[in-house]
Amino acid sequence: MRNRGPQRRGSALHCAYELTQEDCTEGRQFDDQIALFSFIDTGSHFVWDAGVYGIPYRALLPPGLHNVLIAGRMMTVDLVAHDSLRNIVSWLACGATAYYWNRRLTRLRGRHDEKNRRARAQP
Repeated sequence: MRNRGPQRRGSALHCAYELTQEDCTEGRQFDDQIALFSFIDTGSHFVWDAGVYGIPYRALLPPGLHNVLIAGRMMTVDLVAHDSLRNIVSWLACGATAYYWNRRLTRLRGRHDEKNRRARAQP
């Protein structure tokens, strides 16, 4: 098989929100944003007014999959948004958010389970 070199786009999961070129270039902000980012890796697209755009939490949530958050190139975005989000800095922000919520929800679930065990154990 012939080596095709590095691949910029691979498989992606559809998420509750798909980031678009307009979101990036217009510097859109979201109520549930988890990070701000300003770099678009093309020579022809820029964030207006040298600003930043938000990455919404719901862009990490694939509908129908429970206890799953995605990050990096797995996010469904259009080409210009992909040119921005394929960079390591944005992956770190999305990955850190996924890690944080995984740890937080696991702890909360553990406390809830412990409460239920204690309640059942009492006469």
